[in-house]
Amino acid sequence: IIILVPLIGYIGAAISIFISFGFMVIISYMLGQKYYPVGYPVGKILFLIGTGILLYFLDKNLTIHELYIRYLIKGSIFVFYIFIFYFTEKISKKSIKNDPGKNSQPQ
Repeated sequence: IIILVPLIGYIGAAISIFISFGFMVIISYMLGQKYYPVGYPVGKILFLIGTGILLYFLDKNLTIHELYIRYLIKGSIFVFYIFIFYFTEKISKKSIKNDPGKNSQPQ
């Protein structure tokens, strides 16, 4: 991974750090689940990250030369992601409210 630094400079360093942090997250998650399992909503997290990455690349590949239209579309993409995030969180809050005993501590 460190080979990227001489090839593309500080962008290579940023990519290397991003990849390293990704591996640290995966290893920490696996060790954490082994010793202290927590029910993280992994599917939802990966969905939100994947959607964000997809919308980012969609935004980067837009080739609209009219400034106002370009900003309108880019702003719409951002608002669309916020709505996706909001509605996925709203659904998870409803599931918590419907089954409160699942997340409460024993008395």
